[in-house]
Amino acid sequence: MLFPDSVGSTKGNPHEVAPTCSIGHRITPWHLRLGHYLDHPSRHYHQHREIGSAGGVLLPPFERDSGYRVHVIAVGTGKALRLTREGDVYVVLVHARADEDKLIADGYGVHRRDVMYNDFVVIGPKSDPAGIRGLEDAVAALSKIETTASLFVSRGDESGTHKKEQALWQQAKITPAGPWYREVGQGMGKILLMAGELDAYTLTDHGTWLAYRDRSPLEVLAEGDER
Repeated sequence: MLFPDSVGSTKGNPHEVAPTCSIGHRITPWHLRLGHYLDHPSRHYHQHREIGSAGGVLLPPFERDSGYRVHVIAVGTGKALRLTREGDVYVVLVHARADEDKLIADGYGVHRRDVMYNDFVVIGPKSDPAGIRGLEDAVAALSKIETTASLFVSRGDESGTHKKEQALWQQAKITPAGPWYREVGQGMGKILLMAGELDAYTLTDHGTWLAYRDRSPLEVLAEGDER
């Protein structure tokens, strides 16, 4: 989570980034910080799509206790951080650590804090044509998907998940391209549904997968990579 260095500043609004956590144990300090920066009864708060339910937990008690009204706009991390640089938001909840650090270094944000945690997993069809089941190395998993030209659906939207996927391809020294690789520019929920319909692989944050797994024929095939 990030906050603006100066609310209303022409340079932009910072955020205190929050990629993960046990929400219940950190609500109070989050409330205090948010109240300090939201100096008007109605302020914009951007929240990464995949942690959209977090706002439903954090905001009601904050609004009740503080008297502030927060307008939530759920977008991908990339767009949220761009809007931060443009000065259109006051608090951001996102997950792309390198971009968060750069935002602060460039003077557009202050007070970055971790407030939640999540991890990424590679899911795919039970038939597992790429043979990645049980792998803990995400780079190795993606390499096998590329080698076998197994269908892979990418978010392609500059979200935190997409940025993580791109970083893994770079580590694998692979530039994904071809009929097997489909960038669709959609949120994680739609990607999971699409991958299920196509019997394809994809990279997803674990939290969103848990919310969608009962509606998907796919399963987690590679997990546990601490990168």
